[in-house]
Amino acid sequence: MHQDFDALLDGYLTGTLSEAETQRFFELIGDPEHRARLESVIDHAAEERSLVGLGQEELQARSLRQLQHRLQMETAAGASKVRRMSWKYAAAAAVILAIAATLWIALPRGSRTTQPLAQRADIERVQGAVTLSLPDGRALSLDSMAPDPSGTSQASEFERLGRTPAEDNVQQFYTINTARGRQFRLLLEDGTIAYLNAASTIKFPTSFNGAATRDVEISGEVYFEVAKNALAPFRVKVNDDMQVEVLGTSFNIKAYTDEGKTTTSLLEGAVRIHHGGEQLTMKPGQQVTAIKGGAMQMSPGDVNESVAWKDGRFELYGNIHEIMRQLQRWYDIAEVRYAAGVDSTILVATVSTSKKLSEVLEILEKTGSIHFDIEGNKVTVMPSRQ
Repeated sequence: MHQDFDALLDGYLTGTLSEAETQRFFELIGDPEHRARLESVIDHAAEERSLVGLGQEELQARSLRQLQHRLQMETAAGASKVRRMSWKYAAAAAVILAIAATLWIALPRGSRTTQPLAQRADIERVQGAVTLSLPDGRALSLDSMAPDPSGTSQASEFERLGRTPAEDNVQQFYTINTARGRQFRLLLEDGTIAYLNAASTIKFPTSFNGAATRDVEISGEVYFEVAKNALAPFRVKVNDDMQVEVLGTSFNIKAYTDEGKTTTSLLEGAVRIHHGGEQLTMKPGQQVTAIKGGAMQMSPGDVNESVAWKDGRFELYGNIHEIMRQLQRWYDIAEVRYAAGVDSTILVATVSTSKKLSEVLEILEKTGSIHFDIEGNKVTVMPSRQ
C-alpha cells in the first residue's frame, strides 16, 4: 500500500499525475496511515540545513497559511479550479507543499545525470551601494557612514553631510536608495525605524517638527516599526497609488513595480489602507494585496514570513517568475530565460541569503520539477532533466 501511495506522492511532486490520479492521491491523504507516512517524510525534511529551527508543526502551519492566502487570491481572481478545491484538500496540499518547501524528498527518485550547479557555474551577489540624495540634489554614498552598534543609521546625522537652508514654509526631503543586493536600516527623526530591502527607496522630510502628519514615500520593500504619536499619524505613500496610515505599529510593505501588486503585512497595531477609492483597516496577522489598477483583497497571512528578508532568509514561495525576480534583486542576474513548460511551476523554499546563487538553484532543483542552466550572468529555467 505504501508503494502505491509513494508513487502518487512522487508523481504529485513532479507534476506527472493525471486528473484521476490526482483525485485518488488527495483521497488517500484522509487515511491516517498515509497521513502518518507524510509526517514521517516531513520529520526528515525539517532537518534540511536551509530550514534550521523550523519544526514539523511550524512547517505545516506556515505552508497552510501560505496556501490559504494564495487560494483566496486566486479564487477572488476567478480561478475555477481553485474554487472547486475543498479546504480538506487544501490542508492536504499544504502538507505536500511543506515537503516541497524543504526540498528534500525521502523517496527513491532514480539517479540524476546532471552535474550539480555548484560545480558548473555561478553568479555573484550584487555589491551595490546605498545612496543618499540631499535636498540640494547631490547624491552621496552612505557606505562610509558608520552606523551605531545596532547597525542603524540615524537620519539626524544626515544634516552634517550638507543640508540646504530651507526657505520659509518649504519642506525639504532626503531620499535613500538601496541597490540590488543591499539592505539598510534607518532611524527616522521621530524614532521610527525603517528597514529597506534590496532595490528599494524611501523619501522622507528633513524634519517632522510641527507637522500634522509624518509622511514618507517608498517603493520596493520596507519594514517599519513606527514610533507612536497620536497627534501626528504616520503615513506611507506607495508608488503614487496607495497610502497606508498608522498611529504606532509594525508592518511590511512590498511594492516592487515589476510585481504589479502591493502587499502590506501587519505584525502589530493597526493600519488603514487607501487605494483606488477603497479603504480597509487591518488587524495584526492580516495581509492586504492591492492589484495595480484593481481592487484590494484582505486575508490571513504568515506575516512573520513576510519579513524573513530582514533576518537574512529568502522565503521563496510562488510562481517561478516571482521567485526569479526576487533572486534578481540579490544576485547579478542580467537575464532570465524560460523554456516551454515552466510558466505555471510553483515552488516553496526557505533559504539563507548568504548562499551562493548556484546553491539556491540547486536546492530548488531538488523538487524534481525544475532545472537551471547558468551561462555567464544569464539563467535559463527549464523542466527537470530526469
